Amino acid sequence: MNVKNKGMLLESIINSTNLFYFNQKVAMIHKKNLDVQFKGVDIKNHKLVLKEATIKSKSTVDYYGIYKGKFLAFEAKSTEDKNLSLANIKNHQIEYLSLVESFGGIAFWIFYFKIQNKFILIKHSDLKNIIKNKKTLSFDLCKEQGIILELSFPGVLDFINYI
Repeated sequence: MNVKNKGMLLESIINSTNLFYFNQKVAMIHKKNLDVQFKGVDIKNHKLVLKEATIKSKSTVDYYGIYKGKFLAFEAKSTEDKNLSLANIKNHQIEYLSLVESFGGIAFWIFYFKIQNKFILIKHSDLKNIIKNKKTLSFDLCKEQGIILELSFPGVLDFINYI
């Protein structure tokens, strides 16, 4: 699988879920876009051509929104291995979710383990405690510390009741 498309299944399911929650007036959750700067812009044949894009700054986390009047933020990660390499979890993501919690918001992670075909939600405060001095996060440890999420209505990963 192409590395740039690695998390597309999880992202598609979460985006579908967020739309479902919005339409049902349960929660409003958005995908955060990267802050991109373009160095050159041309117009050719009445089409805008963007050149040389760079990411201006690190993103915070993948998703943010509001549920029952509370701010929420979460990061989604996929792995095609038995375990999740903690190299995939960036310090700025941990720091951001820690800040969300410190201000009374809801912070969590959703992991997709492709080999086991399981989605697991782990609250940020729980994840911080289990990743200390580790290089990988095992599926079994995630299963123990988190909540296995089931796909329900077509394309909906119902996580809202577990936060």
